[in-house]
Order: sequence, then C-alpha cells, then structure tokens
Amino acid sequence: MLYLSQVHTPVAIVPPQFHEPTNFMLAYDGSESTDKAITQIIKGGILSGLDCHLVMVDKQDGHSQDKLDTASARLAENGFNVRARMLDGDVYQALWRYKSDHAVDLMVMGAFGHSKWRQFFLGSTTLKMLEDSR
Repeated sequence: MLYLSQVHTPVAIVPPQFHEPTNFMLAYDGSESTDKAITQIIKGGILSGLDCHLVMVDKQDGHSQDKLDTASARLAENGFNVRARMLDGDVYQALWRYKSDHAVDLMVMGAFGHSKWRQFFLGSTTLKMLEDSR
C-alpha cells in the first residue's frame, strides 16, 4: 500500500492503456504548495509543450482571481499555452466536470494540503479523484 502522506516526490498513476498526454490540468488553490508545483512544472521540463488547463474553484475570498491570473501569467511567461478558468461549485464535482468537458489527459494535483484533522473529518479531494479515476 502506498501512503501518499509519506511520499515527498511526485507520483504518476497511469492506466494500463497509457497514451502520451497532449495536455494537463493543474488544480490550483492559490496555496504555497500549488505555487511550488508551478515551479516544479516550469523547471521539470516533463510537461513542456503540453497545453495547460489551470483551474481553480472559487473560494469567494476576494483574492482567488488575482492568484489565478498571477499563476497563469507565470506559466505563460515560461512558454506554456495556458487556459485559466475559475470554476464554481463543489471542488470535486467542478474538477471532474472540467476534466470531462475539456478532454484533459493528465491531472496534476497536490495531496494533503490541509491539516490531518481536516482530512480525517472531511477527506481529501485528491484521494477522491484518485479513487474515481480510470
């Protein structure tokens, strides 16, 4: 069994019928950890040349759109073709709907960005996405 909370490096989970992705979706929440993910995407090179769907579910905190715009500009400045979208509704449902509607090949998400207590009581969106992925 793989315990994601013990993993300190990116993990790729792929289906048996793997095909090379042409695009990816970054589920961005404006946190320090997702800003670090953007740095990894830029420096890593493995996603270079792929179209980027940068999506954020609106927290209605008055700063979400600014954070999304800044992240989008940062990726674009580093050569990525970015489609940035602010989504509404439940995070889990909004991400799946966007992935399906835009034929996203690869999802990039952080895991365990909240406290262990919050995860215990409310669960993790990333784990739910993994459980329901094909």
